[in-house]
Amino acid sequence: MDAVKPGSRNPPIELGVHDLQVNRCVAGKTRTGWFYFVAEFEVLASDSPKHPKGSLVSYFISFKDYPDMAKRQLLDLLMKGFGLSEKEAKDAIKAESVWGKDQLLANEKVKVVVREAMSKNNKKFKDYAWNELK
Repeated sequence: MDAVKPGSRNPPIELGVHDLQVNRCVAGKTRTGWFYFVAEFEVLASDSPKHPKGSLVSYFISFKDYPDMAKRQLLDLLMKGFGLSEKEAKDAIKAESVWGKDQLLANEKVKVVVREAMSKNNKKFKDYAWNELK
């Protein structure tokens, strides 16, 4: 997870239901040294007017403040969104095949439902429910 790759400039995925296709995944470390992961998608369909068909969006995971939670988010994306087993997902992360030259998810399709949720500390956050899209 030490390879530094350029990040994404696409807008984040907004609230709603979205059918997406992976363009690429990138990962690396910021200038301040914390790890990040970005999945870049093309919108196939969306109920959000902010994401018309053909537009680009990104899903960003920061490992800075809550690395265990961030790892779970990445595993959820791989397992629920793309049907990988937990072992397959962990192996892909370890081998960097999700974001490395292999681009394991390139051109794969996924459905995501993004809802607003509240934390235990009454802070709003986006909750992503990933599902395979066949």
